[in-house]
Parts: sequence; structure tokens; C-alpha cells
Amino acid sequence: MIAIDDPVQTDGTAQTDGTGQLGGSTQGDRTSIADAFQEWSTAIGSQHVDASEAVCRQYGRSTSPWRQAPIGVLSPGTADEVQAVVRIAAKNRVAVYPVSGGKNWGLGDACPTGPGQVVVHLRRLNRIREVNEELGYAVVEAGVTQGRLYEHLRENYPDLMMDATGAGPNATIVGNIMERGFGHSPLGDRFHNSCNYEVVLSNGELIRTGFGAFENATTAHLLKAGLGPSRDGLFTQSNLGVVTSMTVWLMPRPERVEAFAFKVDDDARLGAIIDALRPLRLQGTLTSTIHIANDLRLISSKTTYPYDETGGQTPLTREKRQELRQRYQVGAWNVLGGVYGSHAIVRATRDAVRKALRGVATPRFVNDGRLALAKRALAISSRVGIGRGFAEQVGCIESAYELLKGKPVAEHLRGAAWRRRESIKSDASQDPLDRGDGLVWLSPTLPMTGEHAVAWEKIATETLESHGFEPLMTFVSISGRAMCAPTTICYDRTDVTQTQQAQRCYKQLFDRAMKAGYTPYRLGTQSMGDAGLSSKASGDAAPSAPSPSVLAPGRYAPL
Repeated sequence: MIAIDDPVQTDGTAQTDGTGQLGGSTQGDRTSIADAFQEWSTAIGSQHVDASEAVCRQYGRSTSPWRQAPIGVLSPGTADEVQAVVRIAAKNRVAVYPVSGGKNWGLGDACPTGPGQVVVHLRRLNRIREVNEELGYAVVEAGVTQGRLYEHLRENYPDLMMDATGAGPNATIVGNIMERGFGHSPLGDRFHNSCNYEVVLSNGELIRTGFGAFENATTAHLLKAGLGPSRDGLFTQSNLGVVTSMTVWLMPRPERVEAFAFKVDDDARLGAIIDALRPLRLQGTLTSTIHIANDLRLISSKTTYPYDETGGQTPLTREKRQELRQRYQVGAWNVLGGVYGSHAIVRATRDAVRKALRGVATPRFVNDGRLALAKRALAISSRVGIGRGFAEQVGCIESAYELLKGKPVAEHLRGAAWRRRESIKSDASQDPLDRGDGLVWLSPTLPMTGEHAVAWEKIATETLESHGFEPLMTFVSISGRAMCAPTTICYDRTDVTQTQQAQRCYKQLFDRAMKAGYTPYRLGTQSMGDAGLSSKASGDAAPSAPSPSVLAPGRYAPL
């Protein structure tokens, strides 16, 4: 029988479910836990079951100040094995917490929502079951990473393009969609560009959503809603089932892809930028998400906090912040978007973007040829002294341009290390958790108007600076009507004072966002019991299955 270590104590604060109970754990007694681990070993192989203290501590790490270690980790390799894992959990009343890749940085990482839970890591479900080039879709299992799908398409289906997020090649596709995340391309609303979820319910039953629920349905991979009530949304940001695979939609690689980018040096021009871009999104002229990043977001991707230059003082003074802007050639606001289509469509879109931004900014358009020229200009600019500004600007967006073309890159993860006291070595891990970075995300949603963008920028700046932090912020156009504003609290995990400040800062920022009506589109594990979610918010139409609480109790809603 596998030895069951004593539950690992953590140094963080686990959230409550609003009743004072930590995560709503259904942990049984030690006998039932031991029985469950023995049965899991038989069902999926003892090599894929680990209740050692070392592994529990590893999975209990977090980039955020709140940490919760599991009492074990399971790694099933097929949907059938996931069914067996869930049935055994229900039988023995041991809570399980599924994760796809565990790369939920700043929002809980791979930590469960409460004590007494066993992490079910779906990394071994890493098969790409199908790619259909004619209709533009792929069927991927829960452990398939962005990098794996990208390479598979590049090698076998070069005429197809996927959407990519800034979370790097090792982040999973299904994991991001389970949190309703956003990417960069015309397929950037990833939840609405996926369908046919294969789901294991809490009684071990396996179902499929949409038309996938009907045997031999020819549109199972092609339409989202299906027949009758649409169930896809029930399994995102919930604890109603374990999604083991899904269909994600791809697009034919366009004849031409261009990035447009510009920077504005005046902080007060944020509202004008938003209001100029909104009609282009509403009209469908621009079809991809648009990212509007402040100076600190870009500076943090290039360097770490200048403790030596500030004498250890935090946060940055206005003067030092302005100096860093000049040093790294970034604006107060830095905008990036994509243009896709035929040569004629791209040409017409360029004209429309220039016209809409007249009097606000002058956009630069970048494609493969111009990027190659700019990189050459960048290489000689220090010697010749010409073209430096343009070359620096284009060099800054090179990795973002790759994202627009569907290639996952890791460069944007560097920003998580902003408050590190040691520089990042060239051979350091790209994983913020392994690197020891400290960060907490809050991503409020707001109407896509300049007035609301300015309001949130004021709230975030006031709150973070009052706690000794800098506001790393991006506004992302989810649609022409709404945007989200990912805001990062970066802190030094080795500094107890900064860690405590980060906790207090996040709590105040979360409260102010909710009070202002800027509800986050996703939450970290520490906030899932604080958002006021209830059966009224989540609906009462959940699939009927016994023992729902054995799946991720406390995740988003107390169901």
C-alpha cells in the first residue's frame, strides 16, 4: 500500500467558501484516503500515483502569495482512466482537483482550492486526435500544449493557423479555454471558437457536448451550440466535470498578416486611443484582439526592477519611470493589433486604421519583409546613428508579431520577474514558478470606452502605488463592445514584507473592481469564494450527477 504522508502545511492563506470552511473539502478519514490511493494505483498504475511529501510540496508552490498543497498527485493517461479516477474519488469521498498543465500563473498555478484534495494532472492526455484541413479544426486532449499543436501544424498542415496566447509554448490549450482566456488572432475568443467537449462527470460518466452528444453527427466539430440547451459553458470555470478533450477551430493561413503598432507618450491620451479603435472593432474592420499596454508592461519584459538605481525604494518615482521609458524606447501607451486577409483587404484596412487614428497617433505596419529590414537597421543603428527609433519599436514587437501569426513564444513571461532582486540568467527556466517569480493577476472587464479605461487606470494606479507596487497593465479589446484589463501585482517572493503587501493590495484592488462594476472575467483560487457566485449566478441546469463536491470543491461556485 502507498504510504500516505501527513498533510503538508503551507505558508499561504487558503480562501474560504464564504461559510468559513476551507475550500469545502470532502476529505475522508485516513483509511478511506489510503484505500483510494491503493485503488488509483491499480487503475492507472502505481508509477502515475504519488503521495510523497516532496511532490505535494512541489504542487503546493505558487507564484501568488496564497498556496495550498495537495495530499497527492494522479496522472491518468486516457479518458477511461480519468473516469476510473473520478469513480474511485466519489466512492471514497476524497476530493480531486483537475489541472491541464498547471501553468495558471498568478491565479493559483496548480494549487487546489482547499486542503485534503488530490491534484489530477492531465499532462499525459497529450494526443492530437485529429486535424481537418478542409474544415479547419483540431481535436486535442487536455494536456496538449500550444507549442505541440503549433509544431504539429507547422510540420504537417502549414496552411492552417492556430490562435496563441502569451503564456508560452508549454501552456495547454484546454486549460486556457477552461478559464475562458483570450489570445491574439481573429480566433482570440477561444471559448467561442471551441466545441464538442468530452467531459467526465463526477459520477464517472463520460458525455460530449453540442452535436458531439449525437452518434455520427456530421457537425460535431463544426457547430458549438448543438441541439437543446448549450452545455459548453457549464464546464468552464466550474467544478461540474473534467474536460478531457475538445475541438478547437483553426483558420486558413491568410495570404497576408501584418501587425500595426504605435506608441503615445502622453499618459492622458489613453481614452482617445480606446475611442479611436472601438469603431474599427465594431465595424469588423479589425477582427483580432488589440492590446494596449502601459510603459511598465513593456519595460518589465526587458529588465527587472532597478533596485540598485533607486536605493531599494519602491515604487518607482515618476522621474525614474520616465527615465526607463526613454531608455527602453517605449511610450506611455503601446498599441499592437493584427490585420489579416488578402493583399487588397490588408491595404484597405491599413488606410482605415490610419484614418481612424488621425490626430491620435501614427501607426507603423509590420510584416515579414519590413521586420527583416528593421532588424538589420537595429543591428547597425548604434554605429550609423539613423533609424534607431523605428528599429527599436519594431524590435520591441517582434515576439508579439509572432503571436499574431499563431506562434506561441515565451518572451512575454519575462515580465513576471519584474520585482526579482537578481537578474535572470540566460539559461534560467522560462516558467515563472520554477524561476521563483511573484505575481498576482486581476483581469477586470469593462465597456470599451475611453471613459471606463481611464477610470480603471486611476483605480489600479492609486491602489498599487499606495501599497508600494507599480501598475503593470494592459487593455485588451475582447470585442468592439468590451475589453478586459489584465493588471499585475509583481512582488519579491523572498521578501516577507512585499508578500504581505501583495496580499493586502490584491484584496483592496479586487474589492474596488467589484464596487466599480468591473467584474473580473476569471479569478485566482484565493478569490473564488469572494465573488458572490451562487446557484443564481451559475444556474440550476447542471447535469444531474451524484457527489458533485468531489470535483474541485470551492472552484468558482459552491456547487
